[in-house]
Amino acid sequence: MLFDSPLPSGDATNDVVPFKLFRRPDARSDVLVLFVSGWGRDNQRVEDEMCLRLVSRGVDVGLMTTPYHLARTPAESYSGEYFISANLFWTIANFRQLVSEIRVLIQLMRARYRYIGLLGMSSGGFQAGLAALCEEVDFLFPMITGCHLGSITWHSLITRYVKRDLEQRGIDEAALNRVWSITDLAVVGKHTKARKIKQYVALYDTVIPTRHQEDLWRVYGKPERFDMRSGHYSSYFYLRSAMDDIAEVIQEGTS
Repeated sequence: MLFDSPLPSGDATNDVVPFKLFRRPDARSDVLVLFVSGWGRDNQRVEDEMCLRLVSRGVDVGLMTTPYHLARTPAESYSGEYFISANLFWTIANFRQLVSEIRVLIQLMRARYRYIGLLGMSSGGFQAGLAALCEEVDFLFPMITGCHLGSITWHSLITRYVKRDLEQRGIDEAALNRVWSITDLAVVGKHTKARKIKQYVALYDTVIPTRHQEDLWRVYGKPERFDMRSGHYSSYFYLRSAMDDIAEVIQEGTS
């Protein structure tokens, strides 16, 4: 499925949003989970597996495509290149565009589904959490994600080049946290409109450092959590059980 971004960037390739709806052809679900995946993805094979697992448990899933990723990648750039960068205000604008797209889908799908949930994985948890500040959702599932965005960027294994570029511009970790505070769940997350939250934490993560996942857990009031004895990428080996757990949470919350 395709739709026009409600907050266009001006790049025609980026402003058309691909959206995959996973559902069983033989049964209608009352529940839709909108899935916002992470940064720098060059395919959605893992996400497809996760969606199919939830569908097998009776939950429909809408898999989003993040700005400047995959089919939304401008010519002569790589997937995710323009999404999180040392261009501070451009990054905020990209977050804003994605949040607007999540909100539009929530509003549209409310007419078709009795229950709406958000699954935000890795950097997708930032924007899923922000959307849940603006729209009421029945479920919010932050997965291998966190808060204190400037600190995550400063210390993450995969954003060293962003840190280098920022340092060359004279920007330090504290300044980065201040500039990005408008998008940081550490500041605004306590105002979430999510009815039920369960968080999925990687205990040995160096991409979204575990301490910042723990920070988000505290922001949300220490909700139920599912701990994975893994790093960021090795959390793959927990995804089946995590999807089964999400399905159980939904079943309990809708019965």
